[in-house]
Amino acid sequence: EHRPPEPNLFSFNSPVGACPDCSGFGHNLELDEALVVPDPTKTLKGGAIDPFTKPSFSEWQKDLFRFAERQGIAITKRYSELTPAQRKLLWEGAPGHYSFPGIRGCFSDLARYKYKLHVRVFIRRYQSQTVCLTCRGARLTPDALAVKLDSKSGGKKNIAEILDLPVEEALEWSRDLSLSARESKIAKDVRDQVERRFSFLGEVGVGYLTLSRRAKTLAGGEIQRINLANQLGNGVCGTLYI
Repeated sequence: EHRPPEPNLFSFNSPVGACPDCSGFGHNLELDEALVVPDPTKTLKGGAIDPFTKPSFSEWQKDLFRFAERQGIAITKRYSELTPAQRKLLWEGAPGHYSFPGIRGCFSDLARYKYKLHVRVFIRRYQSQTVCLTCRGARLTPDALAVKLDSKSGGKKNIAEILDLPVEEALEWSRDLSLSARESKIAKDVRDQVERRFSFLGEVGVGYLTLSRRAKTLAGGEIQRINLANQLGNGVCGTLYI
């Protein structure tokens, strides 16, 4: 059973519609093994686990050594030579061994002090963005993604799938929506506005862009054209663009 549709449900800027796991960003920050272990040819004793080599976290290093020895992992062995099972122990810890909760556990404990700027900077140094496993980058809740519209030219799609279409394809898809006479009447104003904005984007030469494209990945000229299309869509008068 899904939540009844409402406008905020389809906005990742609203707590109603945003994916609960990534807060509507589409990605999460996770520890990156390549950053935590930048040189796998180093041994554990030689500082393979980079964050543990910092003076402020030397206790983690000592706890790691003691834990490794109890688990039969030689600290003089290169990280690249450790078996997958041994690496998993280092990262996740072992049940009943609370003196060393694993690399992830150490960072989880450290996260309690994220109100301190230097702690946030330290943690961020070893994190990378990963696609949210819950929404798969769609940024919306499952309830929002469960709502689909049918089009003769593109079949049934939810809002995330529509946003992944290039503007030109999205315009064609929206024009071919399979709606009853009553539904067409209800949706007329919204469809007119959407199709008008899609048309403006095509006219200024950015119809190849996907609607889900992030602004920071756009070129300067593309941003200017999108701004122009936005102004045209708002019906601005008395303005000259060069």
